[in-house]
Amino acid sequence: MSMLPLLLLAGSLHAAALPEVALVGIHVQGVDAADALHALDALERSLEAGGRVAVISPDEVARRIDGREEIIVSDAFLGPARALLDEGRVLYERASPDQAIPVLEEAVKAFNATMAYTTENRSLTEALLLLGFAHIVMGDEDTARRAFGRVVLMDPTRELDEINYAPRIVNFFAEVRAQVLAGGFGSIEVLTPLPGAEVYVDGRRVGATPMVVEKLPVGRHFLAVIDSDGYRNFGVVEIQQDHRGSARVALEARDLARPDDSARGRARQTEQLYRSLGEYLDTDAILVAGIDETGELGMQLYARHVGAFSKVLHTDPGADPFEAAADLAPALAGYLTPTGDLRADRISPTVLSLDVSQNDLLAELLLNPQPKWEVVEGGGGKSRWYLWAGAGVLAAGGATATTLALTSSGDKRSNQGTIVVEIP
Repeated sequence: MSMLPLLLLAGSLHAAALPEVALVGIHVQGVDAADALHALDALERSLEAGGRVAVISPDEVARRIDGREEIIVSDAFLGPARALLDEGRVLYERASPDQAIPVLEEAVKAFNATMAYTTENRSLTEALLLLGFAHIVMGDEDTARRAFGRVVLMDPTRELDEINYAPRIVNFFAEVRAQVLAGGFGSIEVLTPLPGAEVYVDGRRVGATPMVVEKLPVGRHFLAVIDSDGYRNFGVVEIQQDHRGSARVALEARDLARPDDSARGRARQTEQLYRSLGEYLDTDAILVAGIDETGELGMQLYARHVGAFSKVLHTDPGADPFEAAADLAPALAGYLTPTGDLRADRISPTVLSLDVSQNDLLAELLLNPQPKWEVVEGGGGKSRWYLWAGAGVLAAGGATATTLALTSSGDKRSNQGTIVVEIP
């Protein structure tokens, strides 16, 4: 009589021992989180059909990373910039300012690119200060003045003390600070269709919409607005003396990051995102899939234990990339050993070049960490962010200047207007 329960228990243990593959969506344009969840059903069945792997669904992923979502995003997109900052700091402290300068410049550039997705500016401030110090040592006070000026714009209260800094540096910074603040102040009114979105200026939380941000030094400032559902918007506003600008912010996107302009850069972003996710997600592997720069659907696995990516499988996405992915899934499942590692002949240095802003399901997991997968309904395409400001220039990163025309979508987060987007 005890044989049947024992057999059932043995079957359960066997199933539990299968390597786990987490599903977190596909990087493809125009598919929202709810539609992606529905479409992943066929992919899940296909992966499990051969009995080689067990699938970890998005709701289980959400449970396993609960409370660590912000850390994952921060590590993924701030990690490379922090590594550059650490390298530049070491070079500066080893009395090699000439070598530190290009590294710190790259660090500043990398931190600038992440200001839409982070709510802290300490690392950027440190990089700017070190860059200024290095230029002073090299005798280039004009460039140092510009670096220090940016620090003052971001934090007008910042001062250097003589305990930690040489008197010459303290006096030079104080002079720059006085010059920047002598340029005057302005303000900006920030409005959203629904109240209560958090407002960040230069990485500092200043309140919630609707609000007027007062006493901003004249110049360019980072502006980020994030609502309680993880929708966000970002731009750079030009503050004018004794003038109140106005920013009407439409919150329609939950982009994890702005995609790099180059295929190599997008591959690097893909790698950083999935490595960071794997660091905090207790599973053997994560499925990485999406439309790459060739226009084909690419799929590979990131194996967490060995920290490696598998070879890439490609196919024509056709009208339904999720269905195309399901056709490739059984072959991909065979890349894992019974212990959850990648087979030695299936490891590859190649990482898919994907648009990290085009996976609404993964963005939902990381930017809107709420256990509501069962009740999300409806379709609707994913749209890019839009921001209008009467204060002047808005810069949102990228390679070239672009003019975006806002159209009414009927969404409660939308607004109408026209903006110019350009490089900071």
